[in-house]
Amino acid sequence: MKKLYMRKIINPYIYYYSNNLNSMEHLKNLITGALAGVVVDAILYPIDNIKTNIQAKNQLYSIFEAKKLYNGIIPTLIGTIPASAFFYCFYEMSKKLISENNPSISKSALYIASTSIAELTASIVRLPFEIIKQKMQVSSEASVKNIVNDVLRMQGAQSFLLRSYLVIIIREIPFDCIQYFIWETLKEKGQKYFREFHEKHPVLMSSLSGGIAGATAGFLTTPIDVIKSKHIVYGRSYIDTIMEISKEGYLSFYKGCLFRTCYLFFGGLIFFGALRLFSFKKDKPCETDSQLI
Repeated sequence: MKKLYMRKIINPYIYYYSNNLNSMEHLKNLITGALAGVVVDAILYPIDNIKTNIQAKNQLYSIFEAKKLYNGIIPTLIGTIPASAFFYCFYEMSKKLISENNPSISKSALYIASTSIAELTASIVRLPFEIIKQKMQVSSEASVKNIVNDVLRMQGAQSFLLRSYLVIIIREIPFDCIQYFIWETLKEKGQKYFREFHEKHPVLMSSLSGGIAGATAGFLTTPIDVIKSKHIVYGRSYIDTIMEISKEGYLSFYKGCLFRTCYLFFGGLIFFGALRLFSFKKDKPCETDSQLI
């Protein structure tokens, strides 16, 4: 009975995705997401590196170690291309599918459901590159080959990968839900109340909305990000990681908060500006306020 019920829920998604993966619209979404993600990581990677070192090792690079700020950037960019592409593509597909099958769904529920589906998919691709990136950020001597071998050789490697996936989605889903909800809402409010500005400067409107959304979501989810960074770097369990951070004082859950908030503010400006710049479609007319609740 449960299996039949789950099939009724899941089958429409499988049918829709499998029959639309070759459509030009979704190919464009894949390209748009990939380009926007690469632009952000290529420009702002050093800030993310500093943030990781503050969270995991409580240290800043000296001016003489500036070159180390780019440790791990190559695997990061390689991983960003498919992860960002899949995220944005599945986000747009999920929005369309859910709204078509649930016409009365509120906008907030639509954004939350769509971002959650997109992140569950994208995080599978992102996971190995995220592990490599953060281990290279905190160790200048680490190489991709050594990191992969260490993870595969460690006791409970599969358990570590599963825990790492869970801790990534525990961080990413709340972050993405907050970010995309704020971004979509600000865009729609801007289109309604500042229509002339929105029509003349759609890229700037998307960019500003994205910057505010990224900074807000980044600040609110910093504690989860700190737990994620320490877990991936040191491989300890969630409970041990949380207890270790707690011993340093509860403000330690906000280590790197300034760098994370700034990174995601500028990242939001660039990503959502680039998303609109590279986009092949025009914004739809804004919905009524009641649909945003």
